[in-house]
Formats: sequence, C-alpha cells, structure tokens
Amino acid sequence: MHNHGSVQEHLVVNERLNAGEFGQAIGLSAKLLEDNPDNVDVWVLLGRSLIGAGEIQEAITVLTRATFIDRKSALAWSYLGHAQRLAGKTSLASTSLSESVSLAPSDPDILTRLGLFQSYTGDYKSAVDTLRYVCLISPNQQSAKVNLGNALRLSGDVSGAIAIYESALLCDPNLSGCHWNRAMAILLSGDYKLGFQAIEARHQRVGARTPSWILDSWSGTPVN
Repeated sequence: MHNHGSVQEHLVVNERLNAGEFGQAIGLSAKLLEDNPDNVDVWVLLGRSLIGAGEIQEAITVLTRATFIDRKSALAWSYLGHAQRLAGKTSLASTSLSESVSLAPSDPDILTRLGLFQSYTGDYKSAVDTLRYVCLISPNQQSAKVNLGNALRLSGDVSGAIAIYESALLCDPNLSGCHWNRAMAILLSGDYKLGFQAIEARHQRVGARTPSWILDSWSGTPVN
C-alpha cells in the first residue's frame, strides 16, 4: 500500500511524462526506486519514461524486470509488449500483449496497445475489431478512435476512417495528429480540394508554418 507521499510523487512523474519531459521523469522514477526497489508501478513509470525518451532497449530491460517483480501486472506486460513492438521484436511483443490482455481483458488502454500492435503487423481486421470494442466500452477514449481510423484507412475503408476521425475531432478539436490523418484520408478519397484545405487548416490551427510544398492555396482546379 502506497503512502500519501509516494502517491504524490507518482503523480509528479506522470505530469512530467504527459508534458514530454522524459529526462526529468526518468530521474524522478530512479529516485523513487532507491527507496522502494520492489515497487512495480515505479518500474513501469521508468519504463514508460524510457520509451518516451527513445531508449527502447533500456525500457525493455526495465519492464522485463517489472514483470518479474509482479507476474500479474497487466500494465507491465502491456508496456513491455509496446516497447518490444517498437524494437521490432514482434513475436515477443505478441506474447507480452496477449499476457496483458489475459490479465485485464477490459482495460481500454491495454486493449488500445493491442490494437496498435495488430495494425502494425498488418492484421487490420483484428485491429478494427479490437479498437471498435474499446470505443464501445470507453467512448471518451479518443486515442482508440484515432487508431481505429488509422486501421480503417490502412485496410482500405477510407470513408469509414474519415467518419471516425471526424467523430474524434468533435470530442476534441485539438487532436492535431487526427486533423492530419483526416486530411490524408480525404486526399485518398480523391477529394483533393478539401484534402489540401484540411492540411492548411491543420497547420494554421497548431500555429505551424504551412509546408513549402503546399505553396498557394489550391482551389481544386486542373493543374495541366
């Protein structure tokens, strides 16, 4: 059982993670482990921080340690599978993710990582089924919606992907990556005018410089 101080310290690490300050999150996690080396939750925090910092092999080592400390930690198995996928170790990732789902079959975050893996390996049908289920049990899970849209787009269901992206954006208009994915899907659908307008709008929304390859706004008229 965690004391109040440790809970607060965990929250601080999570804040650093969410802010993209992975170096600080790594340092804070390592410090917490000095006082409590068998705390699986902190090992998972450290593994997540290392993933964010791009230290994938180190993350695999840390998260493997977490699974040895607690063989029933679904979160440790899930992030281990995620790190293994990023390292291209698909067979190991499949085993780890399957273990995590067997331990927590209705956890939206764990199922979302499974769906990502299925999409990564080209099993788009399974990815769509998994991510649709996540959206059903957790309607506010916008990352699942975005990844469902990606799986649909990659499977060839472009119109379905656009509908899912737009559903996610209705809930959270600030999903910059989702705006980009929607624009790409619209271009794939053949609506070049709307697609390029969506790209321009996305860059204006995030305050980024419009890419030089867009040049002037295109009205959709023939280019030859």
